[in-house]
Amino acid sequence: MIKDKKQLEYYMECDRVALGATRKNPKLIGDEIWKFERIMRKLDYACTVKKRITALFLKLVYRNLGM
Repeated sequence: MIKDKKQLEYYMECDRVALGATRKNPKLIGDEIWKFERIMRKLDYACTVKKRITALFLKLVYRNLGM
């Protein structure tokens, strides 16, 4: 469970390094694994911090990328 914004940034940076990406953000086309991991982390954070509207939107994007 990601409890604060600093922890979210740390996990997202660790994911970027683990994938060997040199860019700061994933490409618009491609990088599906990286996009999925970022949405997964943001959804976990939104659900933990009780941001309901954001969590609902991220859940839809998460399901779409998961397919």
